[in-house]
Amino acid sequence: MMKYLKSQNIDFNFTYHKSIWTSVPDFYNYLKNNQYDAVHFYTDNVMVIGKIVKLMGIKHHYVRSFEGAPMYVKFPHKYLINWALTSCKDFVSISKYVENSYSVAYSSLKNKNKTVVYNAMVHNLQKHNDVLERDGIICVGTLTNQKQFDVAIHIVSILKNRYKKEISLYILGEGNDKSKLQNLTKDLAVEDLVHFEGVVTNPESYYDKCRLFLHPAYNEGFGLVLIEAMKMELGVLVANSGALPEIVEDGKTGYILPLRQPEVWADKINEIYDDLDLLRQIGKQASLSVEENFSVERHINGYINFYKSSIHK
Repeated sequence: MMKYLKSQNIDFNFTYHKSIWTSVPDFYNYLKNNQYDAVHFYTDNVMVIGKIVKLMGIKHHYVRSFEGAPMYVKFPHKYLINWALTSCKDFVSISKYVENSYSVAYSSLKNKNKTVVYNAMVHNLQKHNDVLERDGIICVGTLTNQKQFDVAIHIVSILKNRYKKEISLYILGEGNDKSKLQNLTKDLAVEDLVHFEGVVTNPESYYDKCRLFLHPAYNEGFGLVLIEAMKMELGVLVANSGALPEIVEDGKTGYILPLRQPEVWADKINEIYDDLDLLRQIGKQASLSVEENFSVERHINGYINFYKSSIHK
């Protein structure tokens, strides 16, 4: 990030402390000696600092973005964050789901100005293979319970045993659940079909060789890997949870399926996997949706409009 800012000749300043309390003097002095149209906060702990320095006399206009589901929803942290958020009047979220989650968790957001600016497709991914040349299923993300990759492994098992379809599953990513997931493949006798690829530098090549993308996660704040798969014209199947239904139009750009019901997912995959014309159509519609709804230009314009409405009202 610092290299990028320097390359664009953008002036910036930062400070780092292990404790938010020791950051207060530096932040106070910096804002006291500099004037900005808006100070944009991204995290809860820094928002607390912002509230403190406002009480010390700082008059800057604050805005806050929400990048995921609330982390602090229990006493005492919930009340500290709720108090800190009173220093802002304008908020931007990466999805309607995230906006609603924060609104429910923190009463100080009631009657505040809130808007949604979706994340953008920033990688220049290019599709090379037709669906006929593709085979297999891909999942991408950190190997944690929230991503629900155990559901994907169960789906592969059901496809093998119920429908006699041996379809490879490629899992990209690392995480604390890796050994548990590997043991599950052995328990279900699908270790030859499930491939743990780790963190890769060329995800495009994996997207391009697979026919379907599964995202069975719960409470997903957005889903950048989902729009990557859509841009690569994969058939995408997502859980009816979090922000995922905001991104996929069921039956047109992908499929929205019940959370933690691998039998339903396996049935749908069995239905569509060999329907190449359908998958081509779904894939093309998905790619167009990404270009129209999740472009960098749309994202930038969304933030420009947010800042203008916040500063000039």
